[in-house]
Amino acid sequence: MCGSISVFASEKEREVGIKTFQGFQKKGLAYVTACAYIEECLKYNFIPVWSCFSENEVSIRLAEKLGYKIEAHHPIYFAEIGN
Repeated sequence: MCGSISVFASEKEREVGIKTFQGFQKKGLAYVTACAYIEECLKYNFIPVWSCFSENEVSIRLAEKLGYKIEAHHPIYFAEIGN
């Protein structure tokens, strides 16, 4: 199974988020799902944006296959909450 979700959304943009579960990976489902999600974004005049951790090589390869180019690197900060 494969699905998409937009964790980030603004007035003009929608982030493309794709999740493919184990056992369904390497079958092209992420590509097809991303294409469908991007088409829906464009249909409603949203700009589909892609972001991922620099270590996520699978996501980077998929983004590049879809025509995305790296525009910027942004630092990500993590904080431990609780004990």
